Amino acid sequence: MEHHGGIPYLTEAIVFLLATVAIVPLFHRLRASPVLGYLFVGALIGPYGLRIVSHGEGVRVLAELGVVFLLFAIGLELSPTRLRAMRRILFGLGGMQVVISAAILAGIAYLWNFRHDIPLPVAVVAGTALAFSSTAVVVQLLVERKEFAQPVGRMSFAILLLQDLAVVPFLVLIGVLGGGGEAPLMSALGVSMLKAVLAIGAILLVGYAAMRFLFPFVADTHNAELLTALALLAILGAARITESAGLSMGLGAFLVGVLLSESEFRHQVASDTFSFRGLFLGMFFISIGMSIDFLSLRSLWLPVFLGVVGLIVVKGVILYALCRLFRAPPPVAVRSALLLATGGEFALVAVSASAHVGLFSDSLAQLVFAIALLSMILTPLLAQLGDTLAAHLERAALDAHPTKHLAAAEEHVANHVILAGYGRIGRAVGRLLRERNVPFVALDTDIARVRECAAAGEPIYYGDASRIEILRQVGIERAALVLVTIDNPQVNLRAIAAIARHRPNLPVQARAHDSEHGAEQLALGASHVVLDTVETSISLAGHALREMGAPTESIAMLQDSMRDSQQLRRPESHEAHEGKEPPPAPTPPPPTKNSDPP
Repeated sequence: MEHHGGIPYLTEAIVFLLATVAIVPLFHRLRASPVLGYLFVGALIGPYGLRIVSHGEGVRVLAELGVVFLLFAIGLELSPTRLRAMRRILFGLGGMQVVISAAILAGIAYLWNFRHDIPLPVAVVAGTALAFSSTAVVVQLLVERKEFAQPVGRMSFAILLLQDLAVVPFLVLIGVLGGGGEAPLMSALGVSMLKAVLAIGAILLVGYAAMRFLFPFVADTHNAELLTALALLAILGAARITESAGLSMGLGAFLVGVLLSESEFRHQVASDTFSFRGLFLGMFFISIGMSIDFLSLRSLWLPVFLGVVGLIVVKGVILYALCRLFRAPPPVAVRSALLLATGGEFALVAVSASAHVGLFSDSLAQLVFAIALLSMILTPLLAQLGDTLAAHLERAALDAHPTKHLAAAEEHVANHVILAGYGRIGRAVGRLLRERNVPFVALDTDIARVRECAAAGEPIYYGDASRIEILRQVGIERAALVLVTIDNPQVNLRAIAAIARHRPNLPVQARAHDSEHGAEQLALGASHVVLDTVETSISLAGHALREMGAPTESIAMLQDSMRDSQQLRRPESHEAHEGKEPPPAPTPPPPTKNSDPP
């Protein structure tokens, strides 16, 4: 596309946005990652696809900003306290991954020679470039899947952050090797590291002063646009400083995010910059898709195929072994390994730099570029494969030792409540039961959640509530009630069916996603079903009426009436127990001060 006056790249921007809103929602409907949608858009409209856009200069500028804003958002989630807690996996696991992966991949490149006569220094550069993973793709996937704060997210990001820090010495190495001399290596490394330390120190010092004085000063103006402008100035200014020091721009933005993470401006700034992050990051993935040269791939399909498979296998094995060495559970290790087993955007930068200084021939640069790029595209699919393998590992461990992860409830516990599922709703119920001194035991299959809650002293155990041997371990024979709040609809139904088969007269209250799901639960044996949306609407209606001055008593009566009309019960649930011994009820706790008896 040529530009004849007007706003530069305006037509390109319109094409990008039109293709995005037309195609990306289709991937969402197919339950595929939006990242794949953006990559497909880029490949479709780019110079190697339909050629609607002949070059991507404009989108590449925005693409770099996408990574900058993404890392800023991640910095907001990582306070200095959390970073200190991560130092072991950051420098230990991350450092070992870079060194070991680079050494093994360089050795393979040197022995295989990529069908070229490659000297050892060139093989070292190629192997090291492929040892880096994609910060933008992996972090975006973790954010989309809401797993950034989970063990797999923390472990993956620690490795990615160390890789970003390793950029400086690697770029210096490329420059020195390309210059043909070895003598200046240490001095060049020293100068570059000094520049990096000065840049990071300047950002931290200036940033700290800005947090203390400049941000409060601007906030006192009560001008939201001015505060947004200051946040953008801090992000882009820090990105420019780190870029000048030979570091990635994203690292500077990340440091600003960390500085803001413990300030009172964190949430406001996060909200102000959210739309920038989403738009520019989409452009980043589109630019990657535009780089795919299908004709070149066709002529190099065998070495590219072998290179992509080899890269994923080698890095995956190394990462899995290192994660296990650092005591990650097998499901977390396999998911982290597959997330990070591919190449990254930095390999593309390294290839360009190596070709520029004469280290890489055109054919070698094209081959390494293709391997890194195609493996990046496979990252969302590998993430899904990791989920499947992790679930299989958890199921296999449970089948082999059904009670290994389950500490059995004390024999004397009786008349208690069993909570099947301990997510957002289950924990809220557990908190209320604990406040009223009602005994309960919770089951969940999210090992990270189980460990977190168990460490806080909550009575939760790892186990599948649809397995009767697990239910026996938590006293299903002596329980007074079961609450099923499992998120997954199918697992939810299996749990209800298992409980009903074992103790058909035990009251089972369940959470339903919709009325159809609720009807299935009743048919399988649930005695009482609450729809997800009902309590939310009732609560909002109550708050609205209270704000409008309605009497508290009338609001309570209306809410009870709404609950009775919306909740689902089995018609036979009241008559089913006639002539039979009623199920035990929870022992009421003694009344507490300033509270009504339960």
